[in-house]
Amino acid sequence: MKFDQIAFAGLLMREDGATMVGSLLSIDFDSKDDTIAWLADEPFSKAGLCVEQRSYGF
Repeated sequence: MKFDQIAFAGLLMREDGATMVGSLLSIDFDSKDDTIAWLADEPFSKAGLCVEQRSYGF
């Protein structure tokens, strides 16, 4: 896993501050294909813990 390509990451919480609803990763890759490949190899993805993944460029 290339940790140097993670700008920041964190949990997304409900307003109650106790219930996790997801996570946010800001990652830097040269292409969307590289991003998708990295996400497929990410430990939470491999463990089946990610119900949905979305990728947006900026």
